[in-house]
Amino acid sequence: MATNFETFAADRVAKGWFSADEVVELRRAVKQDLRPGPDTLRKGLEFVTADGGTVPATIDDRDDRYRIWDEFFSAEAAIIKAGVS
Repeated sequence: MATNFETFAADRVAKGWFSADEVVELRRAVKQDLRPGPDTLRKGLEFVTADGGTVPATIDDRDDRYRIWDEFFSAEAAIIKAGVS
């Protein structure tokens, strides 16, 4: 059975939205992001808040980063499996 990431990646490649090389690059980035320690992927980036202020985009808790990636790929795989996309 394919993982949620594999389902997502196969769908994106089949649609021409990602190349196979881009999937490899994405997998590498996600693996890097899931390493324990401070967030290096979003270091130096900021979000703009509704009132126009800014907050750091970093997520320094590895468990939070894992949860967010898991929620994203789970939701995308569910949409793909439902034939909605």
